[in-house]
Amino acid sequence: MGKRVWKRILAICLCMAIILGNVMVTKAASNPYPEWQTINGVTTRRCTWYAWKLTYERTGIALPGLGNGGQWYDNARNAGYSVGSTAVANCLAVWTDSDLGHVGYVDYVNSNGTMHVLEGGRTDCLGTGGIGEITISSTVGSTRSGGTQTLKGFVYLGNAPKWYSSMTPVNIGDDVYAHLIKNSTWNHLGAVDNNVQLVAAGQADGSDVWHFVRQSDGSYVIYNCKDSTKVLDVNNAASASGTNVGLCTKWGDNNGAQKWYIYGPWSGEYILKPQCSDAVLDVSNNGSAIGTNVQIWTYNNSAAQQMALYPAAKAEASTLSVTPGSSTEPTTFSWTKGKNANTYNVNIETGSPGQMHTYKEVWNLQDTFYQITLPEGYYEVCVYGCNSFSYSGSNVVKFNVQKGKEPEPVPDPEPEPDTPVGLPYVDVAEGDWFYDGAYYNYFAGTMTGTDPTHFAPYATLVRAQFATILHRIEGKSDVAYTNRFPDVPDGQFYSTAVLWAAEAKVVTGYTDSGYFGTNDPITREQMVTMMYRYANYMKYESGEPTDISKFTDAGKVSEFAEDAMKWAVGNGIIEGKENEDNSWRLDPQGNTSRAECAIIIMRFLEKYKK
Repeated sequence: MGKRVWKRILAICLCMAIILGNVMVTKAASNPYPEWQTINGVTTRRCTWYAWKLTYERTGIALPGLGNGGQWYDNARNAGYSVGSTAVANCLAVWTDSDLGHVGYVDYVNSNGTMHVLEGGRTDCLGTGGIGEITISSTVGSTRSGGTQTLKGFVYLGNAPKWYSSMTPVNIGDDVYAHLIKNSTWNHLGAVDNNVQLVAAGQADGSDVWHFVRQSDGSYVIYNCKDSTKVLDVNNAASASGTNVGLCTKWGDNNGAQKWYIYGPWSGEYILKPQCSDAVLDVSNNGSAIGTNVQIWTYNNSAAQQMALYPAAKAEASTLSVTPGSSTEPTTFSWTKGKNANTYNVNIETGSPGQMHTYKEVWNLQDTFYQITLPEGYYEVCVYGCNSFSYSGSNVVKFNVQKGKEPEPVPDPEPEPDTPVGLPYVDVAEGDWFYDGAYYNYFAGTMTGTDPTHFAPYATLVRAQFATILHRIEGKSDVAYTNRFPDVPDGQFYSTAVLWAAEAKVVTGYTDSGYFGTNDPITREQMVTMMYRYANYMKYESGEPTDISKFTDAGKVSEFAEDAMKWAVGNGIIEGKENEDNSWRLDPQGNTSRAECAIIIMRFLEKYKK
């Protein structure tokens, strides 16, 4: 090959080298930091310039501007880089002080807890060209010579260790009820529908209480006490920051979206990490307003991620005792106050041992006793102490109720030819608040005394007596006896009245047991319900429904009695009872005295019959 050909080939190669060199220069990133600085008369290369340069040369990463040296830890984390407290080769070490701080490049880590750092900007390790190197402690919190700079942590440039790699999940117990609280502002995390967000403390439905159940791998499945079938769940088991955290029905024993590791506590706060992600439980935008959403976000140990676990007290069991009555005298249930219990539910079952069924359930009692007249038979009873998220049952008491002596019917008084001037009752005086009601009913023949000279105004009215009163108002229609209710035998003073009322759909009896509840005290809401049904039976004009929300206990009116109570208030039949603060209550579950019944019957008849 001739010299001319070789010269051409050499020229072509030189051109290609120049072109490639220009391309490489074009692609090279620009260091955003000034190179030189002078400290106390000594000229050095800046620590930020040199750390950026080594990072680019060794890893190919062109870091953004991250501020002064002491700001690199926080700003790199905010830019998406992992940070932590464990030194590794080819990471950045960040020190803070009262001035600009410092950053250096970790060349390698020694087994004795020290690290070899390449750095600029320090006069204590200055070498050739305004840069230096030093072997120094890798323990976060340690200070450099002179004690002015404290090691804050490390910025990872490659395969960094997980933030939790040196931590062990904590064991808070195998079965724990607790409030989950954003520690810095003491906001409770709770369930709203199937979402998790900040809620007010003390939710009546238990939605701000969480049930932590420890798993064999040290994680926790965290149930919400509003719905014990649903657990804290990362949407779609995603791992990305910003993924929503909500409630989902528990499924599977190894569902990474529903298993949480708890780390800490540091100063009383914990970090919660789902198995499906390295991100952690986080309150969106570090908010504190009710309704702020909860998500997962890259771990940064900020206030938005620091949670307190505050124990929630379970209701504890009471000790129950029973004083059996008879079929005509009340049975008394009494129990000790259960610790942390706010209300009590009484469950009464009847039948034969081993073949029991529910006779009656009484809910939301605040007292520690209850009385009821039960039919003859065998019973088992238990009382449950409850709060917003838990309940505990007492001992079960088994007992028998014997047949009692039936009360003698009180005969109706014979009508007088002339209206007498006064009442024959020694326990009713003019001026008594119930005098007009007793007077009206006596002469209308709708209520009689308990004997010829006593009205017994404060005695509790029972369901059979009230059915008898309505039967008198109606005109004492006759009906054939049927065994409709087990506790309404033939030949009693109330038998025809109860069966007439049932046939007219004025009464229904207890749907869970089939009994009428002959000798049960009648509550105010039961009484107005029977009157409302009687008014419909007679096709009386009922008027428009009335708002009863002004009464302090309107929310306690049972669903079956709501329309009747609105009718009774709207038509002036029920006025309510005055509270000490001059507000008014309906007392829907309160027993009705004979005096109260007399007043209410008078109002009813004056509106519809007279």
